Amino acid sequence: MESYRERFKRSGFEVFTEDDEDEGMELAISCQPDAIILDISLPKDDDFGFLLDMKKYPKLDGVPVIVLTDLNDDDNRGRGMSLGAKDYLVRDELTFSDIAEKVRLIIEENKNKNKK
Repeated sequence: MESYRERFKRSGFEVFTEDDEDEGMELAISCQPDAIILDISLPKDDDFGFLLDMKKYPKLDGVPVIVLTDLNDDDNRGRGMSLGAKDYLVRDELTFSDIAEKVRLIIEENKNKNKK
């Protein structure tokens, strides 16, 4: 994710990162991000635990989560989407420009939805 962090920054995104799910959750609560990009190859427990845990925090309600992963299988894709991910992106299937554009669109859609 290190290279993605730098590429997102160069593309104009404000980026905060954490490698630990618990610290990532604390960061998300304190920063109130426009979106969360979640790598489901996380070091602890269930890879989708972050999505489950987000539901405990009202401050994160409405923050779109985009799963960015190397895992290209229907089970993981279905699970991520059923747990509330806004999109499930497989790194090998997309260029960084494609990923950045999808993230921008999701952020913009979410902002427009919240204006109504």
